[in-house]
Amino acid sequence: MTEFDVSEEPELANANSNVNLRGYQQELVDGVCKLKNSLVVAPTGSGKTLVAAEVIRVSKLSCMLSV
Repeated sequence: MTEFDVSEEPELANANSNVNLRGYQQELVDGVCKLKNSLVVAPTGSGKTLVAAEVIRVSKLSCMLSV
C-alpha cells in the first residue's frame, strides 16, 4: 500500500499566467465569454479543458473545474 502525505497543500497553477491558445480555441473563449450560457462541443484532444480554464481565468469566476 502506498502512503501519501496529505498535510501539504498542492501547488496551484498561476492564475495570471499567459496561455498560448490555438486560433479556434481563442474563438471559443471569445464566444463563450460573450454569452451567459454555453456548451462547447469539440473532438477529443481539441483542448476543451484548456478553453474552460481560460474562460474561468478571463471572466475571473471563482469555481472548481472537475475533469
